[in-house]
Amino acid sequence: MISMSPRILLIWEQGKNLGHLVRLREFSAQIKRRGGVPAWIVPSKFAGQLLIWSTDECHVAPVVGKEGSRVVRTQGLHAIPRCFADILLAVGFSDASALTHALRQWVKLFDELKPDAVVCDYSPVALLAACCQALPVVQLTNGFDAPPGSFPAFSGGPDHPLGSDSVTPSVEHLASSIHEASKSIGRVRTLEEYLAWPTKVHDGLPETDPYGVRSGMRHIGPVTLDATAFRSDWLEGQQMNGKRVFAYMRGSAGSILTILESLKSAEASVLCVWPEVPQAHLERYRGSSIWIEREPVDLTTALERADAVVNYGSAGVVASTLLAGKAQLMVPIDLEKHQLALRMQAQGLGLAWFPGREPIRAAIDGLLSDTRVRAAAQVVAGRYSDGRLVRDRTELLDALVLEPHILMPDSAWLPLGHHGN
Repeated sequence: MISMSPRILLIWEQGKNLGHLVRLREFSAQIKRRGGVPAWIVPSKFAGQLLIWSTDECHVAPVVGKEGSRVVRTQGLHAIPRCFADILLAVGFSDASALTHALRQWVKLFDELKPDAVVCDYSPVALLAACCQALPVVQLTNGFDAPPGSFPAFSGGPDHPLGSDSVTPSVEHLASSIHEASKSIGRVRTLEEYLAWPTKVHDGLPETDPYGVRSGMRHIGPVTLDATAFRSDWLEGQQMNGKRVFAYMRGSAGSILTILESLKSAEASVLCVWPEVPQAHLERYRGSSIWIEREPVDLTTALERADAVVNYGSAGVVASTLLAGKAQLMVPIDLEKHQLALRMQAQGLGLAWFPGREPIRAAIDGLLSDTRVRAAAQVVAGRYSDGRLVRDRTELLDALVLEPHILMPDSAWLPLGHHGN
């Protein structure tokens, strides 16, 4: 029986990217609009983040082992992740006893909060607890952390020499840990049940799933905070020479400066969002054709005005650029983004640059002269111009708040009003 004000937990457990909070903040707002009550569970260091609605209830997420440390890796695990099972093992699933302790903490928290449903954003232990508790759960994902049950091996590259070892030992180890931990709290769950339990919701497109198009994944398009982002002078109609390029970069200097200098020498007019930009580099480009902002800008307007896009492989920006029908060059900064860049490149929907290959200037020139990738992106954008992503997102949120029982694995996914009970 659902209460008058359904209680929905918004959970973020792993990772450092505040994009997780951006997605969950939008879910919080939509839950409230439907009469639900959101409550957050996040890592302790993010509990005071301004991206969390100040009036929302917030709790600290249990962790596997001591906070800020990793569980000791069991001998024999791959030093470089070969599949997502290796990543789960590295964040705590390799140690069944530590996993059991954290699982019990999550179950206790769920028992105290009594949610009607939960939303898990990169929260693998919380997801296991929800499975053990038979709670309706939405797994909000960019695809990477919701792998197919076969745990396909990651694609290799210069920075990720994966070798030829089989992924089977890692998958078997993961399955054993999940079985032992769930059994310890009185509920025996298998790896297959763990993967199948949540309603998997991709805030992207089938084309931006790093594992390829597959069944069992629902797509709602990228979740952004355009309404709260400010407008840069670059967006206000100032005169520009050359092609307009929107760049979204993360991290310290180095390759970012190389990219900006290449764009400058190519006479492009650039709006670059670079949150970590040192003050010296901010001053360095002031008054030039490179306009740098630390804060998010109105992404929709930036993509509309841009002739091309350079990004660091962020799933949300990649999907948004594709929906805008623009050519993009991805410079991935980690394994997750590396997989997405390879997937986009294989479909002819984007260009990718990896250190150790061609000079970055050649990749920039290829982006600015591109017609093929832009045309392919425009075809994809046309597929979603009918508003289907908005409709699917609306149906999902309605179900989450008003009829969470239909998100259970044995329930068919049908639009609201199609269920007889």
